[in-house]
Amino acid sequence: MTDQSEKSYELLLKNGHVIDPANQIDRPMDVAIHKGRIAKVAQSISSQEAAQTVDVSGLYVTPGILDIHTHVYQYRFPKEGGITCIDADAHMLA
Repeated sequence: MTDQSEKSYELLLKNGHVIDPANQIDRPMDVAIHKGRIAKVAQSISSQEAAQTVDVSGLYVTPGILDIHTHVYQYRFPKEGGITCIDADAHMLA
């Protein structure tokens, strides 16, 4: 058995649909993580290179995009100014 310290990556996400606008990627690919950072994005990365492999088939993977959630309800203006949510009805197709 190979020691984890000999592996190139701590985590490998296999077969996810990667969306990465910065690198013009929108297709199934593998994503490898090393020391908490994205180390490699490729068509196929061997599971033998990673300490842990997770099959994410059918799921979207967005490497490098942090916190993609939103608050969806009517506008609320905080004391310090700005809008902290969106009105979903204003952005939906009729």
